[in-house]
Amino acid sequence: MKPYYLHHADLAPGTARFRTTVEKGRGLMRALHARASGLCLPRYVLDIPGGHSKAGLEAADAECEVEGDSDSPSGYYVRDSGGGRHFYRG
Repeated sequence: MKPYYLHHADLAPGTARFRTTVEKGRGLMRALHARASGLCLPRYVLDIPGGHSKAGLEAADAECEVEGDSDSPSGYYVRDSGGGRHFYRG
């Protein structure tokens, strides 16, 4: 059975202990790529808040936004299925 999605946890109240950063999720996907064939890999996705559909969180699909002098992303711009661009701070 092919795993279809690996969902990035929603920003819902009471779920903080289950969430991780997008960068840690991407690291998990890199580790999976190193150990499993392409047929066994899910897509890493975010359900865009506001009901805008899912967006891929692979490097090509999500653009980092960095504020100030920090090296860590303050959020990501993701595209919905209709091409709309949305900011996700998470």
